Formats: sequence, structure tokens, C-alpha cells
Amino acid sequence: MHRSSGILVVVLLALAGCGSGEGGDAGDVPATDVPADVPADAPPDVPADLPTDVPIDLPADAPMDLPADVPADAPPADLPEETMEDVPQDVPLDVPPDLPEEVADLPVDAPGDAVEDASTDVGPDGTAPDFGFDIRVPKQGELPQIDYVCTFPAAWPRTWLYVQNDGVSCGMMVGCQYANVGAWVSVDGAVQALAGVVYSYGGNHHNDSMQVPWQGQVLNYYHSSFGWGWRKCQPMDCVQVMDLSQIVLDDGCTPDRTIPVTCVEVDPTGAVPAFPATFEKCPGDPNA
Repeated sequence: MHRSSGILVVVLLALAGCGSGEGGDAGDVPATDVPADVPADAPPDVPADLPTDVPIDLPADAPMDLPADVPADAPPADLPEETMEDVPQDVPLDVPPDLPEEVADLPVDAPGDAVEDASTDVGPDGTAPDFGFDIRVPKQGELPQIDYVCTFPAAWPRTWLYVQNDGVSCGMMVGCQYANVGAWVSVDGAVQALAGVVYSYGGNHHNDSMQVPWQGQVLNYYHSSFGWGWRKCQPMDCVQVMDLSQIVLDDGCTPDRTIPVTCVEVDPTGAVPAFPATFEKCPGDPNA
């Protein structure tokens, strides 16, 4: 009897231990490893002292290679190959893509750097004095005659040059070939013929030049400014002083135009146009 009573007591104690959960479900056991000062709804990986509204990960639909601070609608870093074909490749970054290429190369202040030309005997209206030349009427056609009247450098005041040039042939790759058929110099109104003048048409771009033997040297009339595509925009405007071996002694045709002259092409009617009183660099000149 005493043995049976002991067994009963043990059973009752065991049942009492199972009921000590105060009727709660086993799945409702509170977490024991959460600090008391952490809100119950805080994300498990967020420290207690950080705001809970700071995103830790990018949205699930965000591009994998897009930084978190880049808008989702920003264009991709690399355009498709077919799209790149439509994008101008040589337009500077600060020029709108729809701006003509040649405008991108134009300085903002061009051609505002006009300067006064060298002092000559040209009147205020651009007309030249009666220098005594017998000006011909240049023939036109497939190879028109190209005649010029030019000033001399300032070292020779009241000195004028008149040249007549006839076309010889034209080639697709080398441009046209011309020959000088006459040249004269007027000094204080006294005219004399000048031999040995060579006129070069200047290839397909027509960047012409003219070599004038003068007082033991050669004055090479050329250009100090070139515009779009390295093309001249006006008649010869400067002189390179060379020796008789055509070695340049003084290059007056740098962008600074240190030995200026002025040339005008004789009009097809035989009239000599007014000489410009100022000089402006060509539109598109990178040195403007």
C-alpha cells in the first residue's frame, strides 16, 4: 500500500510540472535573446541605435549594376551597338549632338578679333591710287584667268603688284595648274615688268600662293588664316620672306600675321575691287 501511494505522488508531481506553463502554447515561448531596449518589430539585423527606415538592400527589381543613388530610369552605361552608330563620335562633350560639327569648332568670339590692316595708300573708301597698270579683263570659262592686285609689305611703301595667271590643266587629285603670264610692280606710279613670278593654285582646297622675286629675295604671298577643312576664305594676306633657295628667313604668315599684305582678285569685268580696311580670321580657324 505504501509503495502504491509513492508511485501516485510521483505521477501527480509530474502532471503538475507539465501544467506550469499557465495554459500557454509551446509555440508562444517568448524570445530570450532580444535586448530589452530593442523594439519587438525591429528587423533582426538592425542594431538598436539605427533608424529602422534605412534600406539595407536594393529593391528586388533594381538593376544589379546600378548604384543605389542612381535613378532607376537612368540610361544604361553602355548603349547598344546600333544606337552608338547614330551618336556623333567627334562632337565635343559640351556641344549639343544636333549642332553642326563645324560650329563646335567655332570660337565664341570669332570673328570679333578683326584688326586693322597694314598701312597702305588705299583711300578711306578702299580704292587704290592710279598705280599705272594696264588691267586686263580676265576670261572666264572652265579654267578662268586669275589676276591679282596686291600691296607690298610695309617695308616698301607706295609699292603695288599686279599679276596675270592663266589656267593650264586640272586634275581630280591635284587640283588645277596655273602659269603666270605677266607681272608688274608700280613704285610711286612708275611701272616696271617683273620676271620669275610663280603662281600656285593650291590644290583642291585652292590655298593659293605666289612667289615674287624682289631685291635679292623671294616674297612668298600666302595665307595666315584657314577655316573649315583647312581652306582659305580670302585672297593672300601675308608674306613669307625667303632666300633664293626658298628657305624661309622670316615667316610672316603665322597665325599672328606678322608681315601683312592685302590682295584683291580682279573682277571679271576688269575692275579692281576696293581693298579691305580690316582683316578678319576665317570662320572656323582654330587659331581665331
